[in-house]
Amino acid sequence: LPPGTRLKDGELAEDLGVSNTPVREAIRQLEKDGLVETTPYRGNFVKKMSPEEVCEIYDVRMVLETLAARLAVNRATTEQLKRIQTKVEEYERAFENDDISLGLEADFAFHDLIAHASGNRTLLEMLRGLATRIHALRQMDKGKTRRRESLKDHKTIYQALKERDARKAEEAITQHISKGKEHVLTTLAEGRISSFERPSISRTG
Repeated sequence: LPPGTRLKDGELAEDLGVSNTPVREAIRQLEKDGLVETTPYRGNFVKKMSPEEVCEIYDVRMVLETLAARLAVNRATTEQLKRIQTKVEEYERAFENDDISLGLEADFAFHDLIAHASGNRTLLEMLRGLATRIHALRQMDKGKTRRRESLKDHKTIYQALKERDARKAEEAITQHISKGKEHVLTTLAEGRISSFERPSISRTG
């Protein structure tokens, strides 16, 4: 759904095979998350993020995820490291099969598992609070070349965690997020916006 697209409750509900209620709830949540804007007498529209908003989100993400990686180096259990490795492997399979949807899921899970392995619940909650906006930006950061770079970055980050090397982990996550930020800003500047997928809506109600 490109920025500027009007979100019509009835059409979305019919398309998704649900009632209007869960659609309205999802749109309200997206508005809270800063991804939808409501214009009086006109309706709800997919919001276009400004370069300033992109920078703010990535700057906050950088601070939080760098801290998460540093803490995870010492706190991650063997089982948690295995789960992180599994997501690296899933991301690689998604890349090889050119499965963008699966790649986005593996990417989200990879970063979420590192945050969880930090052992800091407040940090985890803060990152999850940004999750929807981060996910929207990731979908502007999914070109083939960029996904290849991300796969390499994920392997480097995982290896640093496995080796319990805090400096290497921080450097790897910093470079990874910085490259993502620059790519998204370039995409916005050039107008190559794929925006974000529709949210998952419960089929009850």
